[in-house]
Amino acid sequence: MTRVSFVQYRDSYIFQCAGHTGFAQSGEDILCSAVSVLCYTLDEYLQRAHSEGRLKRYESSFSSADVTVEFEPVQEDSALLEAVRAVLGGFILLAENYGDYISADV
Repeated sequence: MTRVSFVQYRDSYIFQCAGHTGFAQSGEDILCSAVSVLCYTLDEYLQRAHSEGRLKRYESSFSSADVTVEFEPVQEDSALLEAVRAVLGGFILLAENYGDYISADV
């Protein structure tokens, strides 16, 4: 099962995604593909925001079954958080439709 979480800790935000969905065999698992696309989309957006100076701090770590992204906006940035929440919405939809394989605490 893949577990996704997104929490705020003080002024920072932490996104974590861990585990394989187990929906199908490796290389044929469309849910793992969907999860990967959403993780890379979130990471790319935050990398761009960091290079634009919108984030004080940005760190990410990717491995075959674990993703952690931590960031801190320079200031309260509702547009940035709305974009992040839009991507997180994809995880919510996957969890609602494939709850045996994905959980989302976002």
